[in-house]
Amino acid sequence: MCRVTQLRTRSVVWSSQPSGGFLKSASFSLANKGQPDHYSNRVTTFDRICSSTTDFFNGCVHINSGIVNRALFLASEGGNQSGVAVAGVGTGKVGRIVYRALTTKLIPTSTFLDAAKASYDACSELVFAQVVTVPDCEQVRLAFAAVGLLTAEEVAAVTQAAPASLGTLQFTAEQSTTGGIVYGGRCRGCHGATLLGGLGPPLTGPLFRNKWYDGSVGALYDFVKTRMPKVSPGSLTPTEYLHLVAFIVKENGATPGSEPMPENSQALNEMGFRQPATDTEQTTQAK
Repeated sequence: MCRVTQLRTRSVVWSSQPSGGFLKSASFSLANKGQPDHYSNRVTTFDRICSSTTDFFNGCVHINSGIVNRALFLASEGGNQSGVAVAGVGTGKVGRIVYRALTTKLIPTSTFLDAAKASYDACSELVFAQVVTVPDCEQVRLAFAAVGLLTAEEVAAVTQAAPASLGTLQFTAEQSTTGGIVYGGRCRGCHGATLLGGLGPPLTGPLFRNKWYDGSVGALYDFVKTRMPKVSPGSLTPTEYLHLVAFIVKENGATPGSEPMPENSQALNEMGFRQPATDTEQTTQAK
């Protein structure tokens, strides 16, 4: 518990600007005791600020800790860095996430990327426990992206807004919320590179839209049912799969309505992602 408390305190109090007074090529001193705030600026044993301290024998881990501390500050308090905007979710939620990551996922040889993945893995598990929400976990992912602990492709896919051509789809907010809980508990670890930090085919962003926006919601439902969860596809109930689809389309920009998504296959197949063409567009296409 002491370790978690220390990490939380640092992230909120002094890691808002860890890079202040930080010059890798100069010796460590009272005037040069800052830390990097981005993975690309991490210190190695060849840098003077590291080799001039006893932290040299630890690989400069205590200097580089500013990277993760900065990410946790952003997750807690919010802010902008490296072109990524993060909405803070609060110290209380971040503390629960960090505690779970430290006690259930990280080991002494864990890397920075391991720490990032452990944090949003822990967050997704807490979604299932209803301690945090799916949007909270998205902000945690963005916080680590802001300090360079996600690929540029993942950042672009997460931050790029869905196009205006997404059609009006029939589902409720309750269905999508329930689907998020199912996803966080059963599917996140193997599916959706841009949903809660999961692996596998992306379920949001440009790659997803390129594949699905000319298709139907019914086709997406069939895909989800035959692929998820990866270890036991088809093991969820039809209603759970329906809610998963509702969650996925909401994460891609669809707005919930008052009518639930139908369980009828024909009705799902008639629901397309793109808006119907206008009369002008149809006339142009005919020409």
